[in-house]
Amino acid sequence: MLTLGSSPTVSIRTWPAHGVPRAPHAPRHRGSAVGSIAVGSIGAVGAVVTRRRRWGARASDRAPRRAVLLAELLGEIHWDELAVEDQLTVVVADLSDVERCMEIVVPVFEVKTEELESVRRGLAGRLGARRSLVGPDAAAPRPKLSRPAPHGSTEGPELGLVLALEHPEHGFVALVDLSLWPADGRVRAPGAKSKPGVASKPYVLNLCVTPSFRRQGLARQLMAVLERLLRDVWGDKEVYLHVEDKQVAANALYEAIGYVPMKYTYDKDFPYTKAEASILRNVTWRRKFLPVASEGSPARSGTILPEAKEEEEDEECGDGEEDIEDDGEEEDEEDEEEVPQKAEDEDFDWVTSLMK
Repeated sequence: MLTLGSSPTVSIRTWPAHGVPRAPHAPRHRGSAVGSIAVGSIGAVGAVVTRRRRWGARASDRAPRRAVLLAELLGEIHWDELAVEDQLTVVVADLSDVERCMEIVVPVFEVKTEELESVRRGLAGRLGARRSLVGPDAAAPRPKLSRPAPHGSTEGPELGLVLALEHPEHGFVALVDLSLWPADGRVRAPGAKSKPGVASKPYVLNLCVTPSFRRQGLARQLMAVLERLLRDVWGDKEVYLHVEDKQVAANALYEAIGYVPMKYTYDKDFPYTKAEASILRNVTWRRKFLPVASEGSPARSGTILPEAKEEEEDEECGDGEEDIEDDGEEEDEEDEEEVPQKAEDEDFDWVTSLMK
């Protein structure tokens, strides 16, 4: 959601397209019950936070690490949208940037200590934890621009990517957290479910700008870059988000850049729960149709991104290697029985807190 005005605590916030994020305990925003819903857009996140320092308070003797430039991942493809404010560059965060993303997300959304782990896990997922061989704390895989799941899939918010504006001295000063959500506007609440087969679409999960860099048009610029990536690289034609009705400035911004309000539709086979209805009553679901992909873009002409070339080279190297396995180990593996993993029960306690 975006909150503008004279207040120094202004923040930009959005909701997951599927509704409320998967975080077991959605963060609360100090003030009102409706405010707590806005912070709930942070989404599901991570590994245990071991640092005991305050989030947002950088160590003065530590130079911020530089993230991977979006221009570098695009290779020979050039976008006018990458020409942002002086000293700022558009970067793509990776798994090693989890803490830096937390440094901007946590203060903006006023995340409580007990909620840090879940927030971090969600971010780690969208930063490539699934592609890491060991987990969210392993060596970070290089970020990828290609769509993390094929069109028509029903993947959830654990897939996506994070774009950020990086300053040489201040590190990340703005970020947009993109995920995939079923495009039905549903809120994830007790008993709520989407109709099977509803395809996931791009969804703006979080949009944050640090206080000292607000009122410079950074949110609008970052959204322009995101939309260019969605249409030219992912090949998508629409993007969704949710915003609180009470956030007048936020709704004005999204109206100005083409995000049109959508109507919630009632499905008798999948009716809204009371928890869903209570939340949907105070938020607007918005959609924007994107322009057609640009001439020469990967989505339109099949231009190959550098990451695709790297994958081809890796496959060629893999084909030339011989697989040598111990026969004894093979027999042992055959004798082993797979133990099915018990699905982790989803905790909806945080939804109850939204209605208090």
